[in-house]
Amino acid sequence: MKMIANGLVAAALLFYACPAMAHPEDESLPDSAAVMEYQIVLSLTPDDCMTRNKLAAVYARMGKLDAAENEYRKVLAKDAANADAKEGLRLTSMKRVK
Repeated sequence: MKMIANGLVAAALLFYACPAMAHPEDESLPDSAAVMEYQIVLSLTPDDCMTRNKLAAVYARMGKLDAAENEYRKVLAKDAANADAKEGLRLTSMKRVK
């Protein structure tokens, strides 16, 4: 268990240097890994809107629309003009209608 905790700390330190790059954009890792990585980054930098938007997008892609909407709303609470969060929220709402 200690080894796993140390691994998470190491991952957090690695991604802390560049939070928005926590998960590669080439989608080579499963969404579940992206969620875990983004959550680690956000535990260290909760106001990181770019990483929170990316987490929301992954949730939306996974069909977890409530979680996606929640993350987008957190971004908008910090930055009401955030275009990515506004668009993500709009797209998430459209998915609910289908």
